Amino acid sequence: MPAQPNSQVLNDILQFLVRELGQGEALNLDADSRLLDMGLINSISAVMLQTFVEKRYGVKMPRNALTPENLESPRAITALVERIQQGK
Repeated sequence: MPAQPNSQVLNDILQFLVRELGQGEALNLDADSRLLDMGLINSISAVMLQTFVEKRYGVKMPRNALTPENLESPRAITALVERIQQGK
């Protein structure tokens, strides 16, 4: 069973996704929403997410971290942010 994500990071990611990628639509997202299947993640939104994470958490997100696996869900994005914060 995977580790539970940091709830504050997860909440921040969910709020960002709804605010920035919802395009005015009411998005009903949870930790396991499949962002790629929903069409919410593309090259532009991935860069927007990267910029948000870097500014919000003061970390550098490597471009090669923007993979489908890391962007699949808010939970996967949270795990990526936590790995970067831990220097892994």
